[in-house]
Amino acid sequence: MKKNFCFGKVGEIDIIAEEGNSLVFIEVKYWKSRLYGDPLEAITTKKQNSLRKVAEAYLYINHIYNRECRFDVICIDIINERLEIRHFVNAF
Repeated sequence: MKKNFCFGKVGEIDIIAEEGNSLVFIEVKYWKSRLYGDPLEAITTKKQNSLRKVAEAYLYINHIYNRECRFDVICIDIINERLEIRHFVNAF
């Protein structure tokens, strides 16, 4: 598992993990309140494209070819003073 893989100004992937034969790129969103909406709403098309570019760079730099990959999103927020964690597998 790797954390916080950065690729210049293009972006960063929070967690890179393996599950079975798949490489999993994970974006984590943590919000202290719902004042700005659901954390999942922060995964815009622009953010998805940025994550894809960073993942492609990771694969290229590490000479990883013909490997199944997926993008997951983990949302952590507080609702009514209760911590809520949601994991979206293959989110986009």
